[in-house]
Amino acid sequence: MLAWIKTERNSYENSLKYYRDMKNVIDTAKGEGWEEGRAEGHAEGRAEGRAEGEAKALIKILEKRFDTVPESFRKVILSGTADQLEEWIEAALDAPSVEAVFDGE
Repeated sequence: MLAWIKTERNSYENSLKYYRDMKNVIDTAKGEGWEEGRAEGHAEGRAEGRAEGEAKALIKILEKRFDTVPESFRKVILSGTADQLEEWIEAALDAPSVEAVFDGE
């Protein structure tokens, strides 16, 4: 009977060790995944914020130079990529009209 109890105890201890090892692996992977996701989200948020700032700046430049910016152009500006916004800002500095800023598109 004592041998049977010792066998059960060994089996229990082994399963407990296995459980702890697996829990550590899962917790570590979960933490690493969370940190990676957080870093990606932070970078993505910064890029979106930068693009939104450039869009607002472009609208202000156009309003300053041409008084008004038609709603159709505002929608185009607000949906533009970072690269497009940079090109449009450059074009807005010398363009003779709002329409001319987007002629290259």
